[in-house]
Amino acid sequence: MHTIQLFAAEKMGLFPGIDAQIFAGKNIMVMRVELAQGAIAVAHAHPHEQLSIVLQGEITFVIGEEQKTLKAGDAVVIPSDMLHSAEAVHACELIEVFSPVREDLMKRYSNL
Repeated sequence: MHTIQLFAAEKMGLFPGIDAQIFAGKNIMVMRVELAQGAIAVAHAHPHEQLSIVLQGEITFVIGEEQKTLKAGDAVVIPSDMLHSAEAVHACELIEVFSPVREDLMKRYSNL
């Protein structure tokens, strides 16, 4: 059995003001992400489908040509290869799930 205490895992810096704790299986990956108020995940795309769930705070996503502000309890699916960005309106916490595993992040944080 492969387990972890996700909220106690080492934090990895993704972008300035954005930290993540990462856990992965063979075909799926989850991240707990904390964003400081005003932090920006710059526009990017990846071949992984992404599901983001806002646990607390408020965040504005731009996905393709659409923009929407999400609050605690809201969730969004980001399709594979879709250009997207996000900005924390207020400090926030998210759970993000990726399929398949983001090998780029696993390599970047080789101690995972």
